[in-house]
Amino acid sequence: MPFPEVTVDQYIETIGRLAKSKSDLEFPSYKPEHAAIILTNIISSAENSVCIYDDELDGDLADAYPEFYNATDRFLENKKSMRIVVRNGRKLDTRIYHYLKNKSTHYSNLEVRTVSSQFMNSIKAEFQHDMNFAVGDRRSYRMETTQMVRGYREAFNSFNDIETAGKLTDIFDKNFNSCSILRF
Repeated sequence: MPFPEVTVDQYIETIGRLAKSKSDLEFPSYKPEHAAIILTNIISSAENSVCIYDDELDGDLADAYPEFYNATDRFLENKKSMRIVVRNGRKLDTRIYHYLKNKSTHYSNLEVRTVSSQFMNSIKAEFQHDMNFAVGDRRSYRMETTQMVRGYREAFNSFNDIETAGKLTDIFDKNFNSCSILRF
């Protein structure tokens, strides 16, 4: 069951508090704008690294919450590691694609790759199906189904679950080098 309806400002404030306190609460999310707020908080609260695995660079999340770009700028400027794997890198004319292309020429701590079958098979072996996810510092995560549930993709999130975040990070780390570098 989703959270009760709240304003976007209330949601931003609540998620910010959960991230700042490193709450171990696992909570659901459904809407793209909620996903963008959670992902932005994962990036903002990460001290060392962020790993993201997503469908493609279409900007559906990043463009839903402009603070995403500011948080990513601060993250990269502080020399933290951001690695992104996409299933499909064909949407070349989107804001997020151009943003990452520009940032990848200036920051060696940003790597974007296209998924390998080894990477996908490792996720399916661990979780029985493919999913999108983001992990910050082996602690915080957002895991999203790739199937629609009640018109949305269902996701589960936490800002302090070392076990689940560790599993996702291990899969990412073990398989990242099997993925092809995305040629912008």
